[in-house]
Amino acid sequence: MGKGPLAGIDTDQYRRAGKLSPVKVNRPPGEACASLILAHGAGAPMDSPFMEEISERLVARGLALFRFEFAYMAERREGGRKRPPEPAGELLRQWREVYTRCDS
Repeated sequence: MGKGPLAGIDTDQYRRAGKLSPVKVNRPPGEACASLILAHGAGAPMDSPFMEEISERLVARGLALFRFEFAYMAERREGGRKRPPEPAGELLRQWREVYTRCDS
């Protein structure tokens, strides 16, 4: 991963609010048939090759995607140190924060 919190993220496609992680937005041409909030797994960030490919395929099928990183992964991006995920309750709280910032 590159240095900085937005390394590898297209700055035209993300939203940032305060200290929350950026949300990368991918929209299909025209109207979206649905929206999906997509988070990374434990081993790779939101802009990993897998996440990029699956996002392209879902957008091609008409979905609007909102991708984000949990705090532990965002800290890994900034500092380069691996750390384990937070407890499930904290991850859910972060997901809900992202949900409130996304529109369809």
